[in-house]
Amino acid sequence: MKRKFLWIALAVTMGIFSACSDDDDDNDNRIADPYGWVGSYGLGELSVGDLDYGAPNPRPNVPLSGAFHIDWDTPDATPYNMGKMNAVTFRGILGIILPQVLNTVTLGEDGNITASYSSDAITFDMSMLNQIPSIDELITGKVWLQSPKDLAYWSEQSGKLKVKLNVDAIIKQAVEDSGNSDNSEIGNLVSSLLGDADQLKGILAALGANVSDLTINTLLDWVKNGVALNVKTENGHTYIYLDKEQLDMLFKAGENGTSDFSKLMTVFSSFIPQEYATIVTFLNMIPRYWDVTETFSIGLDLVKQ
Repeated sequence: MKRKFLWIALAVTMGIFSACSDDDDDNDNRIADPYGWVGSYGLGELSVGDLDYGAPNPRPNVPLSGAFHIDWDTPDATPYNMGKMNAVTFRGILGIILPQVLNTVTLGEDGNITASYSSDAITFDMSMLNQIPSIDELITGKVWLQSPKDLAYWSEQSGKLKVKLNVDAIIKQAVEDSGNSDNSEIGNLVSSLLGDADQLKGILAALGANVSDLTINTLLDWVKNGVALNVKTENGHTYIYLDKEQLDMLFKAGENGTSDFSKLMTVFSSFIPQEYATIVTFLNMIPRYWDVTETFSIGLDLVKQ
């Protein structure tokens, strides 16, 4: 079970990165890299400080930066800036977990994305947010493995990092990693679902999630054709992220007042390990304050090596 969650985590991480390249005509198989993105990246360090979120006094000793990038601003929320206040929770949780799973990510000259990762046990509980632990101590002794090529690819398109996962290869690797060499049934099932919007929508509806056509079609398009991620380089950090406009279809309230994200979380929350169940509550804060959200972006905070 742990390995399955590991591969899901790696897929999401590389999904914030990967895309099929259309530049394979070069004789040396290098893709266009006008912004110098080729290279290996480590994760941004988890740092703490005082947060000003509109209360009479700043909130002390909270995560202000880390491996997980989130910029959430709700200046019109009451009584305080709830986006900034809740962002520190996500930043802290994933700022503690991600470095235990992921060591480096490499954007190759050939368009491949590879990662150095660990399948060792993850140490986390919500009490760690009250006193941020030493990341160096958490990762001491971990064994780092190298992911194979051809799981994910990247390319530059109009100033953005176009991303796409090789879903079939990821499924095959995940099943083999679990010790089961026969991956044909699950591979065929997932490929079928990802190729048919009506079928996927019908299955979700049967599970109680009546998700909009816009969300279904957008998510399937991201999986099949890739998603263009924003890239910002600042003070030695490279931020790769989705923004509010791209995520609006997922978090905005639908006709019945419920977001597609909340509907999906109702279905899939049962698959989240019990020790992480509290995270679901915090995730549902996003659609709750979406209508007063002015700025929102989520992704990775990386440092080029």
